[in-house]
Amino acid sequence: MPMSRGESYEWVGWRNDTFGGGAGKPVEMVFEFDTVRNFTSMLLHTNNMFSKDVQVFVRASVFFSVGGQHFSGQPVQYSYMPDSIMESARDVTVKLHNRIGKYLQVHLYFALRWIMLSEVSFVSSEYYKQFHCAIFTPPTLGENSSSRRPAMCVFQNGSRDFP
Repeated sequence: MPMSRGESYEWVGWRNDTFGGGAGKPVEMVFEFDTVRNFTSMLLHTNNMFSKDVQVFVRASVFFSVGGQHFSGQPVQYSYMPDSIMESARDVTVKLHNRIGKYLQVHLYFALRWIMLSEVSFVSSEYYKQFHCAIFTPPTLGENSSSRRPAMCVFQNGSRDFP
């Protein structure tokens, strides 16, 4: 679906009726970063051409993980008030409240038939505070203890993550 008005823009789009669960099932994206980071915000450039069934997502949930296997804790929740007056694309900023992670899982919920994004960016910094991972699960029979993966990471501020 061409969405530009004389300029060249690149869009990635998802249609809500292509998901197995149908209505109510979100678009899910996972972002992996080079190191554990402290996240301030996420900026999404999104389309709002509602006359073509494209609208800014109605809700976002952002989950955090250090190891990428388990996204623990309460997600950051964000609600967007639908705009059915101006069809222009816009930046939507989701505040991430200095949450910590190396992996972010983002769920975007449909307002209309399509969600279209052209850019996703993050404001973050490296997380320098110490944290350690402890092994809580015993090795299985014949498993070398050095091959065991950590079961939980504990940060200096007391928060926990399960890799």
